[in-house]
Amino acid sequence: MIVSDKAAEKPKGEKAARRSGRTDPLVAAAIGQKLRTMYDGLLSEPVPADLADLVRRLSGDADAKKTDG
Repeated sequence: MIVSDKAAEKPKGEKAARRSGRTDPLVAAAIGQKLRTMYDGLLSEPVPADLADLVRRLSGDADAKKTDG
């Protein structure tokens, strides 16, 4: 396959930002605001007991490893 000089050029501007994974700060802020709006109610929900117990056990294991080392 032959690649033309045009295809080999690096994209500039908005296309370059998209390809490099960079996001416009205004877009990122808008996404963050939407996510906060969507999940705000979840923050007031209680953590299920089995999940809280699992986190406590895992934290205890991590603390024990720190003191053993």
